[in-house]
Amino acid sequence: MNFIDKFRSNPANVPKPKRMPRSTEPFVKITLSQAERLFQLKPVCWPLFTFLLFESFRCRGRPFTLPIDKLDSLRGLRQTNTRAALRQLEACHLISVRRQPPKPPEITVLSVTT
Repeated sequence: MNFIDKFRSNPANVPKPKRMPRSTEPFVKITLSQAERLFQLKPVCWPLFTFLLFESFRCRGRPFTLPIDKLDSLRGLRQTNTRAALRQLEACHLISVRRQPPKPPEITVLSVTT
C-alpha cells in the first residue's frame, strides 16, 4: 500500500455533496469588467444598472424601452437621478441609449470586453 492509498477514503463513506436550494428571487450576473466600470461611477448607477440587466434578460438581450413606472420601486432613483445615471452608464459603454422624444428611451445593455 502506497502513501496516497493509505489516506484515501472509501468512496462508500464519502458523504454526497448537498445541493443548494433553488433561488426564489430574481438575480442578474455582473461581469468583473462591468463591476470595475461601475465602481468608478456614482452609487446610484449600481441599482439602475442591475435593473437594466434584469430587463435586458427579460427581453432576451434585445433593445427595450425604459419602464419608468417600474423605476419608482427602486430606492434613491428619481427622474433627475435616472437621467444622469443613464448618461454615466452610456459614457462608460455599459449601455447604449437611443433617445426618441417624446417616447421613453430605448436601452441596449452592451457586453463588455476588457
